[in-house]
Amino acid sequence: MKRVLIASALILLVAGCRNSNTVEQLQPRPGAGAEGDSVTILAPLSTGLTRTMLQKDGDDYNVYWVLNDEIGVFSASTNNAEFTLNEKGAGTVAFQGTISGTPLYAYYPYSSTAGTDPTAVSLNLSATQEQTGSNPDMQYDVKVGIKDGGDQASGYTFSFTQKMTLLHFVITPNATLAGDALQSVSLQVDGKNLAGDYALDITAAGNAPVFGAGASDIVTLTFAGTPTLTAGSPVEGWMFINPDIPSGAQLTLTVTTDKHIAATTSATAGEAFERGALYEIAMDIDALCGSSKMSITLNGGWSEQVNELGLYSLSAADYSAVHVLSEYADQYSYKTSSGNYSFTVQGLSNGKLSRFTASSAALEANSDFSATLYTIHGSSGAVSSSTQWHVVKHEGTKYWVEKTDGTQGFVLLKED
Repeated sequence: MKRVLIASALILLVAGCRNSNTVEQLQPRPGAGAEGDSVTILAPLSTGLTRTMLQKDGDDYNVYWVLNDEIGVFSASTNNAEFTLNEKGAGTVAFQGTISGTPLYAYYPYSSTAGTDPTAVSLNLSATQEQTGSNPDMQYDVKVGIKDGGDQASGYTFSFTQKMTLLHFVITPNATLAGDALQSVSLQVDGKNLAGDYALDITAAGNAPVFGAGASDIVTLTFAGTPTLTAGSPVEGWMFINPDIPSGAQLTLTVTTDKHIAATTSATAGEAFERGALYEIAMDIDALCGSSKMSITLNGGWSEQVNELGLYSLSAADYSAVHVLSEYADQYSYKTSSGNYSFTVQGLSNGKLSRFTASSAALEANSDFSATLYTIHGSSGAVSSSTQWHVVKHEGTKYWVEKTDGTQGFVLLKED
């Protein structure tokens, strides 16, 4: 199976594997049930389109059916019968269940709410998927099976076709993301149907899902346990999507941690995405940022990252404390004069002083206001500037205020 790499150019090319195999037959278990005959359905043990268990074999990925997998089966007189995989042979697996009449169509995975019409099986691909460990969640894989041979005595053979597309993310963090807790990776293509509720006609192998008006143009993969990132150490993620992505489509790939959001600034589909393909998306954060293909911002802004009182310098990717309250080294004070509040962090040992002065009413208003920042920080001497600020966060008597040009922030407290 070929792979697709996203390097600094961030252009996706098509790659994948497809096949639709019939299989040798296994002997079915005899018997009959109240609603029909006990029937065996045979399917390939491993094909590029039957992804109930993904396994890396050498340089390639293979996929296998596993015991207790369940499929929904339709005949001319029975709708959505539940069949369970309970036999495995040399290259073949056997699903067994009870059905009236010859089984004609099947789908995986089984859903009790799929409905009774094989031309409009009701299914869902979640727009928010969760990964536990390093393997994909195969409940998001969907396949359609069509009977192509066999009989009641020897078992019916079915060929299965993949209906979704699997993305394999390989995320290599840089120094900025080091130590962060990885929360999610997402793919967005504006206006396209990547996930949601859909109807699927399973009576022909070539039919594609038909999504409703509420379909999502973004799919997000979350990581259980939010693994801690290390610079240069790749993390893998697996996501299923509906491949409604034409050639030339603009893609937004976003990696979210507890502290940062890393998003592509220019990613394009080199060719149309294909159903049933596996795409590998390598995201080297250092290389992408170095080639201006990705930007990193704070998750929720600096106000979500800092709590200590005092002055901060802000930047696009991080923040740094210029002068914040340090226990036993600084003191914090405030006073009022003619309707103005003055908030001061003053160093007792290093001689630093940071004072923010604004009217009390301005802090309560939801708009920009004029404030004065007065500092004494080392050899530069006293610096005073009057500029526009605004409140970005407010919790009780604690305020996070930011200069309107985004260069500085101050955390202040109106009461002790």
